[in-house]
Parts: sequence; structure tokens; C-alpha cells
Amino acid sequence: MFLLPDIVKERLEKVKNYRVYFGEPVREMREDAKKIDMLIVDPYLYTKKQVSELQKQGILLIGSINIIEMPYKEHLEDYEEEDYYIEEGEKVLMLDTASYVMNLPSPHYRYLLMKEISEQIIKKGFNGVLFVGEINEIWQGNRKEQLKQEKGYFSFLRQVKNRFKMLPIFVQWNPYCKYDTLFHVDGIVWEYFQFDDFLEFPEELNALRTIYRYKKDNFLMVCTIAMVKSIKSEEFAKRMGFLYYQENHDFRDW
Repeated sequence: MFLLPDIVKERLEKVKNYRVYFGEPVREMREDAKKIDMLIVDPYLYTKKQVSELQKQGILLIGSINIIEMPYKEHLEDYEEEDYYIEEGEKVLMLDTASYVMNLPSPHYRYLLMKEISEQIIKKGFNGVLFVGEINEIWQGNRKEQLKQEKGYFSFLRQVKNRFKMLPIFVQWNPYCKYDTLFHVDGIVWEYFQFDDFLEFPEELNALRTIYRYKKDNFLMVCTIAMVKSIKSEEFAKRMGFLYYQENHDFRDW
């Protein structure tokens, strides 16, 4: 298991609230900065100077990178055939984003992802990184391929932690994520967190138990996102020691 240096861990433990915003930087961000401890953003939209200006206001900035869908389309010439996930002889296109599904077992693709972290996260001075991309959903009906992609995923997380030891790693969480995922990260972001789901869906309750079991003995920052207003969900999250954030409109609207 990887442990963050105490100085980084102590800073994360001081975070009492956070927000997610994937739109372009706007002036209002600096005006509201004193109310926000941590902010998750799209790093591709920010310059090193903009990152520094927000950090001076006391905000921890976490940059989000999608590791399953093609992360940077302007460098298509850098990709090799093995970097794409191939199904029945064809590349798989995600219609909602017009991005191809990538192949995490490919060492070359993981190398490109490491370069992307260096360029978009490290050089710009972000305080941490969030990896998004739901392996369990994309390959839910193909257990063999799911295990293959998970192996590549865990290998990638180990690479990141070994190279960037002071960089907090967050990952997107869903009810189908493996317990082993938690051994490779410092925090999770649980979208669509809803109290009533724990009463209705066994997989949601099992996911909660998984996190609770791990969190009893290890440091883990749990960031929940509610898409529907619910006092029960907010109170429950706080009682569990989770951060709670309610998105009222759209992640691209400040």
C-alpha cells in the first residue's frame, strides 16, 4: 500500500468542503475562493499562472484526466495501434464524447498518460489528480476483458504513485469498483451519492461497506456528489466522515 507523506496527508485532512467545475476559468472563481477548500477542474483549460492565482487564495486544485477515453486528440500521431481497445477488429468510439476507448494494458499508452500527467498536472502546479473512466461499466458484460483492463489500471496507478510520490491520487468511484482500487489511491469521488439508493440497491450498500471497511484503518478522502437535493444524503455523508457536494445545475456552470 502507498502512503502519502504526512505533510500532504495533513493538508488533505484540513479540507472541509469542495466543488467540481469543468468550465472555463471565470472571474467569479477568485471572488468565491475563500468559501472553497478544494476545487476539481479540467486542467486542459488552465495555464500555470491561473493555477497559481487560485492557489494563492487558499484553494487546493485537483486536475481531472480521463484515462479510458482518448485524453488528447490533437496528438493522434503519438498513438500506436496497441493503444486502442479493439473489439471485433474495430476501434470502439464513445458516441457522447466522440473519443475512442483506450487500452490500459498497453505499456505505450500508459507511457503517454504519464506524459500527460507531467504536462497537464505537474508542470502547471496542480495539487493532485483525479482519474476518471469507468472500467467496470464499459466492460461489465465481458469479465475476461474487464480483468485485463483492471490489471493495466492498477499497474498505471502504481506507476503514478512511484513517480509522483507527493501527488495525491483521486479516482472516480462507483458501486462496481473493486476493493483493491483503494490500496492505490488517496481519495475517491463518488458521483450520484444518494441515501435512498443504499436502501434499494444492494450493490450501493456493498460499495459503502467496502469504503467504510477500508477507511477504518487507512487514510481515504471520500468526496461525494449529489445530483438531487437531499438532506438525508448530506447528513448521512457527513456522519460517515465524507465530504458532500451538491451539483445544482451543470459541472460547466459556475
